[in-house]
Amino acid sequence: MMGDTVVVVNSKDVVLTGTKWYSKPIVWHTRYAKGLRVSNYAELRGRKGAEFPLFYAIWNMLPKSDPITRRLLMEKIFIYRTHEHPFTDRLLRPYDVPAHRSRCAPRDG
Repeated sequence: MMGDTVVVVNSKDVVLTGTKWYSKPIVWHTRYAKGLRVSNYAELRGRKGAEFPLFYAIWNMLPKSDPITRRLLMEKIFIYRTHEHPFTDRLLRPYDVPAHRSRCAPRDG
């Protein structure tokens, strides 16, 4: 697999719009009988850390047809809670995420 490494910092500052922290269900199955589990982002963020919502979102955006490729792509994504990371010796290009613009907001220009 070729491609760049992605380093995400300050994952503790990730926000979800509205009440998705508590109302959006995360569903998985343990593969045991009656093993269906349902939770929300707030509960899993407290249990698995601040990196989890971002990891889960990226994981679900990758192609599901080839699980090996999906796993290899996730190995190139590093998510850190704060701005401190072990990649300080490499040349990293920052990417500033533009502010969210509502669909109803008037466009500039």
